[in-house]
Amino acid sequence: MISNDQIRNKLYEEFIKPTNQKKNFIGIEIEIPIINLNKEAVDFDVVHKITDKFQKQHSDFRNEGVDYEGNIFSLKNPQNDDIVCYDCSYNNIEFAMGKEMDLFTINDRFCDYYSFIKEEFEIYNHTLTGMGINPYRKYNRNVPIPSERYLMLYHHLKSFKNYENVPMHFHNYPEYGMFSSASQVQLDVNKEDLVQTINVFSKIEPIKALLFSNSVLFGENENIVCFRDALWEYSTHGVNPHNIGVYDVDFKDINDLQAYLESLNMYCVMRDGAYINFPSMNLLDYFAMDYVRGEIYR
Repeated sequence: MISNDQIRNKLYEEFIKPTNQKKNFIGIEIEIPIINLNKEAVDFDVVHKITDKFQKQHSDFRNEGVDYEGNIFSLKNPQNDDIVCYDCSYNNIEFAMGKEMDLFTINDRFCDYYSFIKEEFEIYNHTLTGMGINPYRKYNRNVPIPSERYLMLYHHLKSFKNYENVPMHFHNYPEYGMFSSASQVQLDVNKEDLVQTINVFSKIEPIKALLFSNSVLFGENENIVCFRDALWEYSTHGVNPHNIGVYDVDFKDINDLQAYLESLNMYCVMRDGAYINFPSMNLLDYFAMDYVRGEIYR
């Protein structure tokens, strides 16, 4: 059994101590829906052909993820840490750009990757769109990538019916990861600015979501501008409200932030290269238990 002090130390080492380093990098992840302009399901055979062609054109990229059927779902360039992959399903492509000191360098590489892939998709009357929710989701096969991680995640999202006596309601879109996309920006922040930066970003996040979300669920709930947030918050990810959305408090200091980290939930671990999934629970509670019953989902 691991003590609470050991857990706190590990959280500090993992999430707070790195901010002691004086760095000033930025990293960007952009997820983009793929659509079939014939108003039919995205052709996964086309996806795999274009992935192979991209790798031949960009020979620095190496296989990072191969699904159970032998198809590549993740490529990584070890020279700059850029990753081109598919997120949750082959309906979503993701460009995870390695850290740089400026946006211009990232933009040049992103435009190269994006332009090549978009032009290749257009040969097959497919295209890429920057919308947060796939506008053609009703035509698609919303199935997970056949790999352990994504099968486990889908299984976890489908388990919402097993949760009782939680102060929330669940939506009926456990497959939402296969038709929703997002963008993330990672910024280096020095430790002395960390708390203030988190507090500021928490306050501007709702405004940013309204201005830039572009996440309308066409055909349903079209009056909600940022439906993607609701998909996250009213899924099994939201069993603990601290795991989703913005921080709901102003942090006074690092100790406050540390306490918030300790209040988060976890729902899976990796043991011997395999994901083990279990009901969402507080991480301090998890480590206080003699054992936790979970399952490996393949």
